[in-house]
Amino acid sequence: MWTIRFCDSNTRYIVLVREALFDGAVLYSKTEETILRLCRKLTVVTQERLGVRCEPYKYMSDPKKERFYEVKPTTIDIVYESLLSILNH
Repeated sequence: MWTIRFCDSNTRYIVLVREALFDGAVLYSKTEETILRLCRKLTVVTQERLGVRCEPYKYMSDPKKERFYEVKPTTIDIVYESLLSILNH
């Protein structure tokens, strides 16, 4: 199940993260764009291994379908650091 979304009105992609990793929430962060850029560089296989997937922003076109929750910045840092570690190997 893919539940975490990194998204904002200026982003063409959202990043969905496996629910088991972060307990399903929408993350907002200053590092959001950087995370998205990193994710776009990941191969599909690497995305699967990390539990991250990029999706077109159109899936967020109906706000009634989604509820947004804020989470602590530390959670965002975990995702960010995980992406960096994958890319550096």
